[in-house]
Amino acid sequence: MDKKEKNLFYSLFLMIAIIIFLSVFIFQSEPNAEEIKDRFIDSVGNLKSYKFLSNTRIIRTTENITGVNSTKGNLITTVKIDMSKNKFFIDSSLVLDTPNNQNSSITYYYEDKIFYLPWGENKWRSSDLENNWYGYSFVERLAYFLLEDANLEKLENEKIDGKDCYVLNIKPKFENIHLNKATGDLLFESSISEESYDNLTMKCWIDKNDFYLKKILVNYDLDISSFYKNDENITNVIQSYDIDIQLYDYNKAITISAPWQQLLEEAEEELCSLEYSSIKYGYGFNLNENWTGWIEFDYAKSQFLYRKDVDSNNLSLVISPPSEYDSSSLDEAVTSTLENLDNNNITIISNTSRTLNNMNAYEIVYSTTNDDSEIILIKNIYVENNGRIFNIFYGGLIDLYNLYDTELEQSLNASFTIISPYYQII
Repeated sequence: MDKKEKNLFYSLFLMIAIIIFLSVFIFQSEPNAEEIKDRFIDSVGNLKSYKFLSNTRIIRTTENITGVNSTKGNLITTVKIDMSKNKFFIDSSLVLDTPNNQNSSITYYYEDKIFYLPWGENKWRSSDLENNWYGYSFVERLAYFLLEDANLEKLENEKIDGKDCYVLNIKPKFENIHLNKATGDLLFESSISEESYDNLTMKCWIDKNDFYLKKILVNYDLDISSFYKNDENITNVIQSYDIDIQLYDYNKAITISAPWQQLLEEAEEELCSLEYSSIKYGYGFNLNENWTGWIEFDYAKSQFLYRKDVDSNNLSLVISPPSEYDSSSLDEAVTSTLENLDNNNITIISNTSRTLNNMNAYEIVYSTTNDDSEIILIKNIYVENNGRIFNIFYGGLIDLYNLYDTELEQSLNASFTIISPYYQII
């Protein structure tokens, strides 16, 4: 073998060695399922925000004494999660496969450890879900609970939206589906038995570059027959779920506003010209400039209090919005007041329907006496707007009452405003 042949041989040998070395290196650099899981969990610690879209196909199969029938529907849910500000917003819409495509929608909002659930038109009910954040922030829930002690299987790599992804099959433990193991609190209530989750399967796609979750498929059947145990006609009910979740916009700028934010801005604009107003409770008014004295807002009772001191005698004005739980009509409020006034110490002078700044109202005027046997005159005006009943209380010694009554009527008739629509948090 001459020198030229030797050099060619050595070059070929070196190239083969390098190829073998790189092949081994590349083969060894492909992580296994546990390593992918750990890298994914690490990536979640760097998250500030993300969004996801969930499409759930639901089939409920009911067996009863007349046969078997099925109800099908799609639940479409869009979610925005801002982990840096501890906020999320959920918008869900359920469409049933019926001749008229019956559908319903609902929005949820979470901020500062408080969860807000729609509770009627322009009303939201608040509840403390401090320990249940992970029940709704899906990426964190998967990372910190569902993957714990789960059986993992690495599948062939695939592409999602042009991104190379690792693919894992996941079989989570039952207790991790519902339980926040860090605190011992339930992520959400469930009366479903452990056996009902035997057929649950999860498949997820994790970006090979940043290890963020790109997609997850969840399939399972739930035996919910126990919910119908009091119905003798039903023998078995199975609800099947096929869930496709797409995750995107990781760490991008995100805006999450309270669902009542627009109503709040409209209230601010409408009430900004009034001297006294409560944006939160949606009302306001002006008082004649001759009404010197002091006025304050009692946040505990959500009402304005006015005391006019004339020669050590008080003239009182109290304006109160309806209670958060009060659904009384104008007639019911008036009837209740008249019943309460029906005693020997009260003399009803007049009670009649009226208007106040073009709103339906009812006025009750009555008198009583103080400890010095002086006559006190009192007027209650109930004002109704869009089902909300406000109470205006005005009273004092009869001379003071008569002196300022005309001015008060002029002020309220010209300015008293109740916002509609209006939001409430109960």
